Amino acid sequence: MKPWREVAVPHRDVLEGTFQQSEFAADITAVKSCKASHEYQDAVAFYERTFITEGMAMLLTQVAQRLAGKGGEPVVQLQTAFGGGKTHTMLAVYHLATRKCALAELSGIPALVDRAGLMDVPQARVAVIDGTDRGPSQSRMYSGQAVRTLWGELAWQLGGAEGFALVAESDAAGTSPGKEVLRELLERYSPCVVLIDELVAYVRQFPESQAIRSGSASRDFFATAYGEREGKYEGFSFGGGEAVFDDTLLLIDPDAAKSYEEANRPAEPASPAEPATTSVTGAPPAGAPPSSEPGIPTATPQPASVKPKVFYGTAEIPPATAKMHLVNLADEIIALLASDPNANVRLTVEISAEFPDGASDSIKRAVSENANSLRLKSADWE
Repeated sequence: MKPWREVAVPHRDVLEGTFQQSEFAADITAVKSCKASHEYQDAVAFYERTFITEGMAMLLTQVAQRLAGKGGEPVVQLQTAFGGGKTHTMLAVYHLATRKCALAELSGIPALVDRAGLMDVPQARVAVIDGTDRGPSQSRMYSGQAVRTLWGELAWQLGGAEGFALVAESDAAGTSPGKEVLRELLERYSPCVVLIDELVAYVRQFPESQAIRSGSASRDFFATAYGEREGKYEGFSFGGGEAVFDDTLLLIDPDAAKSYEEANRPAEPASPAEPATTSVTGAPPAGAPPSSEPGIPTATPQPASVKPKVFYGTAEIPPATAKMHLVNLADEIIALLASDPNANVRLTVEISAEFPDGASDSIKRAVSENANSLRLKSADWE
């Protein structure tokens, strides 16, 4: 039997001892900005070092057919565990679409093109949206133009200043440009490929429980809610301009949100009848002091109203949407009460939980530790 190194000859860097583990940390933004190592930056070198798996072959075939106008899926979602090769697969698509060489020079690609029934694969514009490359509060400068949003980034990468002009107002306001504008953008600069990586990492950078008022103010954005019970959404908001991004937030497709809103629209109240108009003339009522002008009765003085001095309020809050309700109480009631500098506002939060089968040790331990850290005045178990 031959030694394994003669059957599968290692790459030169392995044989020479110059191999670096960091080379396997694919960075799609570094490739887009021409800052990656040669093995990732150069299309020929990339494919020489890439084993095209069955899943990657299927994806590249779909992309090739789509760019050639011969079918292919317009949207493909990659679902793998961490380290499963999503970024590496996207780089394979990137190099296929942006290559500066003949297809025959890309190892493994000619066979895929043949099986797809194609003669060639057109080159295309590529936009790379990398969630780890920038935060929601960070803008980027392109030729003196500040780009603040993901759709602004998409437009600039595809069409430069001309493409960005389509979404400039929405980018400045932080609101969605809408489907029609994005459709026009993609059609104007087709064939094009949009690669979106680490989008969840981007969303995680929103400060927890901070209201985001820009994108959610548009009805092209998803509707939001904080729970669903018997077909009804808790805290449903569509185009309301405020959403608290945390782990309780539900995103509802705009079309589904419109249907839900229409089905649950309250009935219009009946218009009240017009009150009869009475003309008052003549002498004042008996016993009333005389008016200074004839024909106009004198108004009876009203006693001064007594101002309330104390407010009490209680609320039962569903546990599943507690965070949303507590935020609303703080914003809509507590903040108003505390706006008077002379008001003495006191808050007491009561929490009770019953466990028919007894609370588990892990819950008891975690709750007790958190209660101590949060300095609850009392935290007792029975």
